[in-house]
Amino acid sequence: MSALTFALVLLGCSDAGDECQALQTQQAVFATRAECTAQIEPALMSGIAARADYPSVLARCEVRTSKVVQTPPKHLIINTVRPAR
Repeated sequence: MSALTFALVLLGCSDAGDECQALQTQQAVFATRAECTAQIEPALMSGIAARADYPSVLARCEVRTSKVVQTPPKHLIINTVRPAR
């Protein structure tokens, strides 16, 4: 089973926008696309974006998947004694 999350990624890009690099190593992660999208504007106004040495800065939400580890259910074993016949 996997869980979907959305990472907000800031990218510094060339003038043409065809060459981009991530500006930060740790991305903010959100449970929904709506939560992530709501943070795009603040991210573009952040200090990281302002200090970027690129002609343009883009922000986008990327889907991330992570493996969810489930522990097997625990079984309760009850020993019963059957009467002898």
